[in-house]
Amino acid sequence: MHRTTLPARNRSEHRYAGTHSPQRVGEAIAAVYARFSDARVHTYVPLLAERAVRDLLDAGGSVTPR
Repeated sequence: MHRTTLPARNRSEHRYAGTHSPQRVGEAIAAVYARFSDARVHTYVPLLAERAVRDLLDAGGSVTPR
């Protein structure tokens, strides 16, 4: 996992400790970051990705990589 995903993973694992396993959180983060892999500008990717992970996990959606 890329070092920029670690803070998001730590926050997300803490936030979803009672509802989602660390593995599921990690899978969600990996899938969302993969969506941004071809972005031309990466400055805001961590913020956008963390928000997308939160939306995905709050909605109980499935994790499907692109």
